[in-house]
Amino acid sequence: MKTNLNNAGLVLLSSLIAQCFVLDAPAVESSGKIVTLEIAKDYGNFVFIKLDVAPTAIPACSAYNGFWNYTLPLITDTDRRVFAMLMTAYATQHTVLIRGADTCGEFGSIESAVAVRLMP
Repeated sequence: MKTNLNNAGLVLLSSLIAQCFVLDAPAVESSGKIVTLEIAKDYGNFVFIKLDVAPTAIPACSAYNGFWNYTLPLITDTDRRVFAMLMTAYATQHTVLIRGADTCGEFGSIESAVAVRLMP
């Protein structure tokens, strides 16, 4: 009886440790030049973003999207400042680094962007 309890405890502990590693996975960043930006009023208050290089990893919610790489909400002042950065990068053909949220918040099959960095 004591052996079974110890084995069950080890199985439970192993399972919990494995879940910790899965839950702590870092967000994926993608870099590239912006190819296309689109705002469509009939979809909502956000911008669609397409890079010249597809992200190497995408969340499960984005698995069936074939064109757009990210969306960015245009609700807060910060959102609009990030959009201004995207427009600058597009106009000057600077490379951007975009960090995804690992969720599809604005559009059900496109990953939401949470950070944008202009690269030199």
